[in-house]
Amino acid sequence: MFRLLKRENQQIDSAKCRLILGNEKRGVLALEGRDGYPYALPIDYVYDEQKNALYFHSAREGHKMDAIMHNDHASFCVMGPDTFKDSWAPFVDSVIVFGKIHIVTDRNAALKQLKAIGKKYFPIDEYPEGSAEKNVGRVYILCMEIDHMTGKTVHEK
Repeated sequence: MFRLLKRENQQIDSAKCRLILGNEKRGVLALEGRDGYPYALPIDYVYDEQKNALYFHSAREGHKMDAIMHNDHASFCVMGPDTFKDSWAPFVDSVIVFGKIHIVTDRNAALKQLKAIGKKYFPIDEYPEGSAEKNVGRVYILCMEIDHMTGKTVHEK
C-alpha cells in the first residue's frame, strides 16, 4: 500500500527517523479538506515512541477539524536541521509518516499529552502551573497513530 523510496541509497533507518521525530519542534500536517483540496498546516507536536504516535492540540472547530472529521487519514512531514560535510550544499533529513487521526476522548490521557506539549514548548519556569488542567476542556488533543514511516537524506547540490 505504501510506496518504497525510489532512491534507496537516500533512505535513513527507522532509528534515525524516530530521533528526528523526537527532537524536532514542528512539522507539516497534511489532510484532505471537505472540498477535495489538500490542506497542509505547520503544527507543533509531541512524539510518543512507545505508542508509535504523534499528538497535537487543536481548537475544537475550524478547517483542520472539518478535514479530520471528513477523512481521518493524514500524513505528517518533519525536516531535520541542515548539516554540512565538505561543501556549501547542505544535507537535509526528512521524515514522512502516514496514519489516522482521532480525538483523544479520555480526559486523563488528553491531559497527559497536553502537559507533554506544554513541557516541550514552554520553559518549565515560565509554564503556568495548572494551565493544562484549566485548558484541557477547551481544546482537542489529537492522536495520529503511525501506520507507516519513512525518511531520507537529500544532498541539496
